Amino acid sequence: MVEIVMEFQCECFKRSGYDAIQQFESKDLALVRANDMVADMNESFCGAHGFGIHDDGDRVVITVKNNF
Repeated sequence: MVEIVMEFQCECFKRSGYDAIQQFESKDLALVRANDMVADMNESFCGAHGFGIHDDGDRVVITVKNNF
C-alpha cells in the first residue's frame, strides 16, 4: 500500500475537496494521482504556494513552498 500525503494544508487545499491522505495499491498509481493533483493545484489555486512531489518510499509527499 502506498500513500499520498499532503505536507501542509493551505486554505486553498482545504476548500479543494482533495483528501490529505490517499492510499493506492501501487506506487505507479500513487505517482500518477499525485502528479495530476500537483498540476491542478499549481494551475488553479491562488498562487501563494507552489506544490511539488517528494518520493519517500511507501509515501508520496506533496510538498508546499511559499511563492513570495
